[in-house]
Amino acid sequence: MKNIMAWVKSNLTIVILSAVILLILPAAFVGSSMWNSKIRKSREKAVTQVNSQLDAAKVTYSIPPAVPGGKSIEFPWPAPNEAATAYFRTHRQKIEDQVKRITVEAEAINKAGHAPLLDGVFPTPANSTRTLEFIELLVGTAGKPSVYQKLLDEVKAGPAADPVRVAEVLREADRQAIDRLKAERNTDKMTEEEAKAHLEHMVKLRIGQYKSHAQSISVYATTDCLPPDVPRSIPPQPPPVEECWLWQEDYWAIRDLFLAVKEANTINGRLAGVEQSVVKRVEKIALMNREAHFDSVSGRKGGASNTVYDVRTAVMTVIVSSSRLPEFINAVSRTNFMSVVDVDVTEADTTADLGRGFYYGEEHVVKAEVTIESIWLKSWITANMPEAEKKRRESAGAEDTSMAAAPAAPPPRARGGADDEGGRSKAPAKSGRSTKRPGPK
Repeated sequence: MKNIMAWVKSNLTIVILSAVILLILPAAFVGSSMWNSKIRKSREKAVTQVNSQLDAAKVTYSIPPAVPGGKSIEFPWPAPNEAATAYFRTHRQKIEDQVKRITVEAEAINKAGHAPLLDGVFPTPANSTRTLEFIELLVGTAGKPSVYQKLLDEVKAGPAADPVRVAEVLREADRQAIDRLKAERNTDKMTEEEAKAHLEHMVKLRIGQYKSHAQSISVYATTDCLPPDVPRSIPPQPPPVEECWLWQEDYWAIRDLFLAVKEANTINGRLAGVEQSVVKRVEKIALMNREAHFDSVSGRKGGASNTVYDVRTAVMTVIVSSSRLPEFINAVSRTNFMSVVDVDVTEADTTADLGRGFYYGEEHVVKAEVTIESIWLKSWITANMPEAEKKRRESAGAEDTSMAAAPAAPPPRARGGADDEGGRSKAPAKSGRSTKRPGPK
């Protein structure tokens, strides 16, 4: 021990420096760690500030949608760029100009031929009897056919051959045959062979009468094929203008359907006879309720919540050439903004129809239930719409919006017994709304 203490005393400087070194190393480590943490936090803060400044400098250029309800196309950009800004500004303006121009043209197409049937009725009647005059146009009066009959005349439509006239022709032919027998053999009794030949002659004569009548028209159709809601009689009191407006919209929809038939049956600029026509007969037209909420297979959305257009769905039951059915579908697509969204085809009972005076010619025909959607732009429709009807639809639209989570269903096709009191097929009211049209108030 004395030796150690002696050595320490003789080497005191070395001992002190060694102690200092041992104390400095931990202190230096602690100090450097604290300093490093401070520097790291300072650098992280600086980097965060720089990143924030870079994020703030980012921009998103976008191209507006070309159709209502569509989504804009977005292009994130790290920082404003003069060339990019000019490019997107120019193209946005081009698209907006094109949309405006197409909108004007679309409205002109949609509106063409759809003026109100009578001036001074919509949106507010000029006098208390104006709505009565309007319904007289729909029903017709003595010496003045209804607008629906004029529409049928325009497409060269007519009924089956007149059974009374055909019977008269057959009776006359039968009488002439008996007169010949009396003149030749002084008897009115035919032999079995003569009776068979006479029967064949009478069948050919009857079919000849049907064929002759079919050549005088282009399609079999009468006002009986119209929806039940089309008025058939004049009421004792002027109907409310809101009810007249619904009738007006129905007429426009039905008119376009018949114009599509006319388009299909026009060959070389002229309406063909029934034998050459694509659509031989219109058996029935059913109009769906315009306010039934649904999403169509076409992508269109029905119901009052749509602020751009109304969707009218109709079902035409027609007898049509089976091989030329696509020609009718194409004719529908060329008429206003209409589209065929469904076709159900069944066999036509041509024998039974022939017995009722419907002659379709030699080509094969089928019965087709054709579901057709038509688009009606609200930009011009609402201009003449009565104010009460407009508010009612706006209220229905607000209800649709509030119940948007309700499951949507497409409107069913109209079939026998499926019509409501207004003559329109009921669509499933899954949102709890009535699908009936309002009656007179």
